[in-house]
Amino acid sequence: MHGIPMNEPQAGLPPAIIFGADQRVIGTSPYPCPWFEFKQRFAFNPQRLALAEKFEAWVGNLLAIVAPEFIWIGGSYASDKPDPKDIDAVLFYRYRQPFADPQSHAGFLNANNGLLSPAAVKRNFSVDGACVALSMPVERLIAISAEWTMIFSGNPDGSRRAFYCIPIASML
Repeated sequence: MHGIPMNEPQAGLPPAIIFGADQRVIGTSPYPCPWFEFKQRFAFNPQRLALAEKFEAWVGNLLAIVAPEFIWIGGSYASDKPDPKDIDAVLFYRYRQPFADPQSHAGFLNANNGLLSPAAVKRNFSVDGACVALSMPVERLIAISAEWTMIFSGNPDGSRRAFYCIPIASML
């Protein structure tokens, strides 16, 4: 399934899970979606467009230091809410080079704190979430993915909501 599924019963947004006529699951979040479609659908007013442009600036800066693979986007930005305060996102990336030792890895993270630290990214780019290195142990990667799937899939009222997987290649 490519693009934003449009068989949502409310507001033109897809459900967290799409069922076929036979009640079998035919699609689930995160829905793969190219950036241009996502931006076209969700940057529908000046405030949202400004957030999308900050998001693009963050990704552009990231390209100089890591190899971002894809980003999950959920929360209020991935809804019809007219005035979200930020974009809730989880970046999945690879390092461009291996690190010789833990100190060099720590030095890299400190030097690039403004682009990889959740607090700095929120402050500088209005992106709230996490940066996940795909080189971490598989068990940890699965746990983080499961945690963010739960965060993005649930509404405060207990209902389910959709979220999206944006390939970085679609932003280049």
